[in-house]
Amino acid sequence: MNRTTSVIDLGGPVHYANHGVDGPTMVLLHGLGGSHLNWESATPHLAKHYRVLAPDLLGFGLTPLAGRRADLRSQRSLVVRFITEVAQGPVVLGGNSMGGLIAMMTASRHPELVDKLVLVNPALPIVSSGSISRTTLERLGVPLVPLIGPVAVKRYYQDTEPERQVEDTLNLLCFDPSRVPPYARARAVEMVRLRQEMEWATEAFTQAIRSSTTALLRRGRFAARVLHRITAPTLLIHGNADVIVAPASAAWAAAQRPDWTFRMFDGVGHIPMIEVPETFSETVLTWLEDT
Repeated sequence: MNRTTSVIDLGGPVHYANHGVDGPTMVLLHGLGGSHLNWESATPHLAKHYRVLAPDLLGFGLTPLAGRRADLRSQRSLVVRFITEVAQGPVVLGGNSMGGLIAMMTASRHPELVDKLVLVNPALPIVSSGSISRTTLERLGVPLVPLIGPVAVKRYYQDTEPERQVEDTLNLLCFDPSRVPPYARARAVEMVRLRQEMEWATEAFTQAIRSSTTALLRRGRFAARVLHRITAPTLLIHGNADVIVAPASAAWAAAQRPDWTFRMFDGVGHIPMIEVPETFSETVLTWLEDT
């Protein structure tokens, strides 16, 4: 599917994209339901200065479960092995949404592997009942319903045309979906079509969302165990039109860590690296140069 996608064996096959120069290494983690393709629009800018590696997490993209689980702890273990054995860290570690949460967990437990941390609309605790939208509850809450949830998810992914799935996703995650170019949409459709043939795709999605939700239920414990243990210089980017992770949650995290650099993008949704890739890349590269 992607000429830059490689396969390695880390307890089973793991696919990843490899771009860029022989310089400092940047490892980028996609969000729930995503893949290495999520970073393609930003890669041309980042890869001028960094060797950019973007793995497909367990059960996502082209990486199968292969007897493994898609929960957060397993994902973190995969990232640690990937940084150690493939990237040969320490690295600049970045993550979007669930990938941002996994990046925080990795930086918290393995500071020796993370030189700098870039969080892009990371999954964060809900700070108030009014900070989560009804659309988000419907989209992300259904998979959590015992028995019914996995069936509903599987039916949607199997019976809905790939083009419609991509449009539904972009309409949810972007403030302005028209910013996403046709080539990116076509690549996403191709990935959805491939994943419709993967019997483990629904199981991986359900495992990941349940694990993420459980981890974020208590923001006090999250702050104590993850946020305040991170020692790497950190850039937190968030779109102020995000309906998945409320901007209030990002502001809460920034208040918890005033030593972090916080950038709020105006008129941008949950996936800045896709919706405004040039602005996103320039912000990241400028911060890395200045830090």
